Amino acid sequence: MMSVRAPRVLVAGGGIGGLATAMALRKAGLDTVIFERAASLRAAGAGVHLWTNAVLALEDLGVADALHAVAPAQARCEFRTWNGIELATWPVSQFAVRYGQPVVAIGRDDLVKILA
Repeated sequence: MMSVRAPRVLVAGGGIGGLATAMALRKAGLDTVIFERAASLRAAGAGVHLWTNAVLALEDLGVADALHAVAPAQARCEFRTWNGIELATWPVSQFAVRYGQPVVAIGRDDLVKILA
């Protein structure tokens, strides 16, 4: 009897998107290989806010506990112009109660380490 091998998926890039994609594909049972041209995994840029839907997706991938160990939950998010004029404010602490996960702030490098 011939066995059917799951298709191999090639992911271009070992950044946040590539690593998360590879995790989801592996969770779905697909053989996944990540191709990254840099000598080591690293993230460009500063920190990011991960809104509740992103944290829920990371929970589904099994890394929410590691995320919460380094990423503080946010109580309020403000968006301002370059000179400090407030554009909008959201009381995001309510999101954790309503949706089951908070909004968090995390450095890109920390997020890459969690996903790797």
